[in-house]
Amino acid sequence: TNYQSRWDWDHQLDEDKRHEFNEISEFLEISNFLDSKIEILSDGQKQRVMLAKVLGQKSRILLLDEPVSFIDLPHKYDFLKKLSSLKNQCVICSSHDIKLSLNFSDYILFIYNKQIVKMLPSEFYENPLVKKWLGHSIDFL
Repeated sequence: TNYQSRWDWDHQLDEDKRHEFNEISEFLEISNFLDSKIEILSDGQKQRVMLAKVLGQKSRILLLDEPVSFIDLPHKYDFLKKLSSLKNQCVICSSHDIKLSLNFSDYILFIYNKQIVKMLPSEFYENPLVKKWLGHSIDFL
């Protein structure tokens, strides 16, 4: 099977890379739509394909900007669960989804008014800077 033409990758996959790609495909549960054209995939499926491409590069650090935007909640949960299970990789995500960030992060970097605060998710609601930013709307979280 020629993965290059299906996914418009700019490199050929040798046998080792193809095996790695198959393992990643199974992990991300994208094997069942590998023969589909990318235009017909849902946003969540496209995100998983893009993550497969990133994981195939074996980077030690993944920097992802809003990786679950436009994905429905069950698939957001599944996607973040898979990201959080990665071993030997540091995953840094920017997100405006506070609830999901608190559930799947080891640490939170909160940025407000040119200040950056590193905290544990359990410390988020009690942080004075967070309270200042959220004000009374903290009750909605």
